[in-house]
Amino acid sequence: MLDFWATWCGPCLAELPYFQELVNLYKNDPSVAFLTISQDRSKDVARKFIEQKGYTFPVIFDTGIGQLFEVEGIPLLIVIDKEGKIRYKHFGFDPNNVDFVQLMKKEIQIVLMK
Repeated sequence: MLDFWATWCGPCLAELPYFQELVNLYKNDPSVAFLTISQDRSKDVARKFIEQKGYTFPVIFDTGIGQLFEVEGIPLLIVIDKEGKIRYKHFGFDPNNVDFVQLMKKEIQIVLMK
């Protein structure tokens, strides 16, 4: 699962704790991997934010990856299968949607069953 985000994006910041929850749920499952792609211009700002929040997911910085995945806005979650095919995209984040983690778990399970 890929997550495109930035520290200047309010919905992204609201979504990241739920992303961390997913990371924690699947941490012992080698068939599921998580990667976040920061859209921040300052790597130091993003690294400091991640460290302060205690997030454990890997973070890389966008150097054209967003273009490859046709990212037009953030936050954007992308579920990719083991063949590298995009199976699900979720744009935006609604903090009132308490079923976010369940929705993402469902999408992950669908991909794992294929």
